[in-house]
Amino acid sequence: MKNIFILLLTLAGVAPLLLECNKKETLPAPAFVPSAEVGAYQLKITLNPDPPERGDNQISVMIFPKGKTEAIRPDNIEATAVMPAMATMSEMRSDVKLAWQKNGENTGRFLLGMDGTYFLDVHFTPPGKPPHQARFKLVTGVPTSAGLTFLTSSVLGEQAVNTSAPTGEVMISPTRLQSIGVKTTKVERHPLTKTIRMQGRVTYDERTRSEVALKFAGFIGEVFVEFVGKPVLQGIPLFTVYSPELSATMSEYLNLLAAAESHSGRWDSLITTARKKLLLWDMTSAQIDKIVQTGEVPQYIPILAPASGIVIEKDIVRGSPVTAGQVLYRLADLSSVWIEAQVYESELSLIEKGLPVKVVPIGLPGVTLNGSVSFISPSLNPESRTGAVRIEAKNPQLKLLPEMSVTVETKISLGEPLAGVAPLSVPKDAIIYSGDKKFVFIDQGGGRFIPRFINVGQKGDEGYEVVSGLSEGEMIVTSGNFFIAAESRLTAGLSTFLEGTTVPVDPPRPSEAVISPPPRRGP
Repeated sequence: MKNIFILLLTLAGVAPLLLECNKKETLPAPAFVPSAEVGAYQLKITLNPDPPERGDNQISVMIFPKGKTEAIRPDNIEATAVMPAMATMSEMRSDVKLAWQKNGENTGRFLLGMDGTYFLDVHFTPPGKPPHQARFKLVTGVPTSAGLTFLTSSVLGEQAVNTSAPTGEVMISPTRLQSIGVKTTKVERHPLTKTIRMQGRVTYDERTRSEVALKFAGFIGEVFVEFVGKPVLQGIPLFTVYSPELSATMSEYLNLLAAAESHSGRWDSLITTARKKLLLWDMTSAQIDKIVQTGEVPQYIPILAPASGIVIEKDIVRGSPVTAGQVLYRLADLSSVWIEAQVYESELSLIEKGLPVKVVPIGLPGVTLNGSVSFISPSLNPESRTGAVRIEAKNPQLKLLPEMSVTVETKISLGEPLAGVAPLSVPKDAIIYSGDKKFVFIDQGGGRFIPRFINVGQKGDEGYEVVSGLSEGEMIVTSGNFFIAAESRLTAGLSTFLEGTTVPVDPPRPSEAVISPPPRRGP
């Protein structure tokens, strides 16, 4: 009985161990990354779990001399998993000292603080040889067969070895692509238009302004147009005036006419001269004929409006004396107005005479009037670096008032289509700026993206005209490209791509790309 009891206790203790062993055996078999050559050696790396995940992970590295099947034991070997700092996020780093195992593996554990793309750097020193290093790209959630990519390798004192990966290339898993909202579009030919908006100020049309001034001295009688802002029609009386000088000339004219009746012919030139003098003093032919019919010189003569418009200035009252040349009224026709607008120097070359525009008064929501460019200033304002543009606009309902602020808007077609073919264009959101350079990400398919510099022309409302760097039909990223740029920096390729690369006339070929290893951080 005692022996049976001991046997049961033994089985109870061994059973959990057997279950644990069985559990470990069910783990997926690790996958080797394709052989990575580092100097005269080849590395094989195993990750567990595979695919790698956030949290605790195990790495195993085996080092083989080229052409040999027996792994060597290095004098020193260590690995580092690092996600460089991005925006407001600080660098994430996990260093591990690998331990030699009898089966030829060098193993250790490291922590991944978050999902994403990491550098995985392996540094080892073969017996009697200089230090070697290799850099890989590691992506959580992606099996090592696809997510562990060999980037560069070097031996102390030797130059980095190029790989087949194009400069700046980044691989992103489908789940990650969906989470960051990556969108793409095809490079196509589209007509480009540009909307130009200018701030302007309403002014009088100088061609419709008129002044009322007498050519003789006198005294104001009755005033018919009493205030500024009153509309007047051409030919209506504005006021009456008494002028001894004018009265004397009218009397002289009547006397000459009377004398001519008894002495015809000899007085004709004098009569003509007297009548012209009255006309030059702005009396109308009808007024002169009425004096001839009545045979009397009126004491006060009405002065008529020379044009239709609005009274914008008035400088007389009843009984006030006036002198020759004194301006008594100023009139302006507001049915047509000018707008003085300012155009930025960069857009001035796009403005031409006759260009149709829309005029929107800032203080009148919903009101839009039509106009056209009538004048472009030949000089710039040296302080604001803007050019003055004059717009003519019809104002039938007198909604536009002098000194009113308006927005002037016009659409301009950019570029001349060559043989009827519209220019290549890309959306503005597709372009990333690096200093004075511009680049886009090309979607290579399968979650692979590479950056490419482009030359652009005019900027339209829909995007940029492409001068060089892209071909029709290529797929480019239009949303999520900044996230891709952040991922790409992890491969060190984007930094290499941006440093010292000139803008290409033709797209670069992947085989021409060179990747340099990033500087190694401290131990």
